[in-house]
Amino acid sequence: MNHRGQILLLAIIILAFTLLYSASHFSRPNPRFLRYTGELQSAELIHTARLYWSSKKYSLSYLLSILYMLSNESKVSMPIVSYENNYTLVSGRKGCAWYYTVYNNSVSFRAYWMWEFRGFYLKDLYGEKLLYKGYILVYYHNYTAPQWGSIIIYPLLEDNARIADIAYLGNGKWSIGFPARYTEYKLIDEYGLEVVIKE
Repeated sequence: MNHRGQILLLAIIILAFTLLYSASHFSRPNPRFLRYTGELQSAELIHTARLYWSSKKYSLSYLLSILYMLSNESKVSMPIVSYENNYTLVSGRKGCAWYYTVYNNSVSFRAYWMWEFRGFYLKDLYGEKLLYKGYILVYYHNYTAPQWGSIIIYPLLEDNARIADIAYLGNGKWSIGFPARYTEYKLIDEYGLEVVIKE
């Protein structure tokens, strides 16, 4: 290689080092950390709302404060939220009811049921003939969050008094019968929520 080529190569190397040195001082990496609020946090908010509607012992604010405390201990980022609760029951032979909690971060819990009177029938209960009322009941939970959209589940129902006829027909539909003397009858779902049929 001749003398000019050596000088040109040396100039290119010096220029490259100078540019690299300058670039390293102009743009220092400054990493930024985002607090990810994901599926876990949304699911915990829904579980907390469901617990609130099933327990009726504690306010939702109290249950959320416990959730925040446990999140801090576990180093899980949990958003501070506000909420709105609603319980509505529209009675009648054809009625509906719901429990509803919506948070300000687009997460919501909804338990919804509707019933329709189908007629009377006789049932032999402990040697006595009793007049029963028959209903078709549709019952489901709707869990909504930005991460997954809307999820519908069909919880199981049971009768703590053990006098109702309960048969699951599929897709959240139930055949329910209970003594005709009752104008209101309460069932419990597998999470402890009261499902009330009221004329």
